[in-house]
Amino acid sequence: MTPPPFRRILVAVDASPLSQAATDLACRLSKRWQAPVDAVFVEDINIVRLVAHPFVHTISLAAARRQSADDTLIGKALELQAIAARRALDAALATTGGHGTFTVRRGRVEAEVLEAGQGCDLLCLGWSGRPDSRARRSRLGSVARAVSRSAAASVLLLQNPVTGPLFLWWDGFPPALEMAAALAAREGATVQVVVPAHDRIDGTRRGVEAVSALQELGVTAALHAVGRPAALPGTLPADALLLLSAEAEIVLDDLPCSALLVR
Repeated sequence: MTPPPFRRILVAVDASPLSQAATDLACRLSKRWQAPVDAVFVEDINIVRLVAHPFVHTISLAAARRQSADDTLIGKALELQAIAARRALDAALATTGGHGTFTVRRGRVEAEVLEAGQGCDLLCLGWSGRPDSRARRSRLGSVARAVSRSAAASVLLLQNPVTGPLFLWWDGFPPALEMAAALAAREGATVQVVVPAHDRIDGTRRGVEAVSALQELGVTAALHAVGRPAALPGTLPADALLLLSAEAEIVLDDLPCSALLVR
């Protein structure tokens, strides 16, 4: 019997809509694989330290004056965000019938997420980042980038709620293909294969081989596109989930959709 791809899932949470979407998806995967979900909310130590700086002030619009930053206000704001994130987790678990834990930590966000994720098979977090006005999408945030580079486990970066098709970026990394097959089998989805290649004939050959391998694993698959790596992200819809090797030669900022970096 093939072991489940995820035995334990970590989701990094805050009070943002994208965090809630990541929580919902983590709980869906938890239900599929009977894997517990560990949610972690990190109080950013950099914000806490910044408030303590003597030259940092807040501006009150109500009082129309500047005043020293109040660490109690920041603490209360972080507490309220943690409460909102906890409620989102509880609601998602109640919907899926899963189980999990919620932890609050304080420190550097990426370091705390990586430490909390030790022993997990999958780390889920929001794409975050600032909007790119030229591409009309957000650049990958610094925390997401650091975690995706340093995590020992696979990392799911959620840019948009995943409601669309499943894609496989096929560059010859078998674990990504096996993960795509496992997810497609549980979801009843078709795996759409995209092949980065400078030689279209060779890329098509490799794509057909990947489709055949997926079909041998019992899932429906089709060749979606073959082309230069820089051009392929433009063929992907925003609501899709793209599976690819964590070492794939691709600029994540170019992706319009969520990505699962497989290790």
